[in-house]
Amino acid sequence: MAALEARTGARWASLLSHALGRGSYKEFYAFLYRTDTITWIDGAVIYLDDRGVFAREPFSARFETADGFQFVLTSVHSLYGKSVAEHEAEAVALRSYLDWLNETIEGSPVFLTGDFNLPPPILLGVRLSRLQLRLPLRVPRPSARRTVA
Repeated sequence: MAALEARTGARWASLLSHALGRGSYKEFYAFLYRTDTITWIDGAVIYLDDRGVFAREPFSARFETADGFQFVLTSVHSLYGKSVAEHEAEAVALRSYLDWLNETIEGSPVFLTGDFNLPPPILLGVRLSRLQLRLPLRVPRPSARRTVA
């Protein structure tokens, strides 16, 4: 964190999950945020996946911007591999996760982020109706040029 603060000149904080994953392979989720613009409010929780669908259960927390906008940030890292059916099962289970979030952390918009390990046509295309997402979604079109900062 010290290197990040030295490079940006701003104070940063982090919110970490515990180790998540099946078997011996584990990962952590982390939210990094500038303390002068974002404040962690509450809700640093792991979704209790009672059906065992997620390889790594989603992590979420509620934050507030300096101008008072509260939001819930979530992160999920979906299963990696060749089985589209397993990827789809996790994607479809996101609906239950979002329903749970709306019941648990009321009144704040939810931003679902992560590595879904599915190309947009599968995640957001024909199968979008199975996710039953209620928000308008925009998928950026791939650019012919890629800029690296």
